[in-house]
Amino acid sequence: DLAELKDRFTASESKHFELGGIFDLKTQETQLKSLHKESLDPSFWNDKENASKILRNISRLENNIKLWADLEQRHSDISVLFEF
Repeated sequence: DLAELKDRFTASESKHFELGGIFDLKTQETQLKSLHKESLDPSFWNDKENASKILRNISRLENNIKLWADLEQRHSDISVLFEF
């Protein structure tokens, strides 16, 4: 029933925000900015192994942030649907 589903969704909202804290997105965004800045250094490719490691970290952080942003958008969309 729709009312039960809405109640379950509302109860899950606290979990949604708790998970945000676990993944510490602010720190990940800060790390991403720092790594992007580091990758712009003219000597970045002098150490190819380290450059490769940094690029992998950039990719991982971008994926994590994108995933969380997508989940937040879906959560918001569902919240709007339940208002009607």
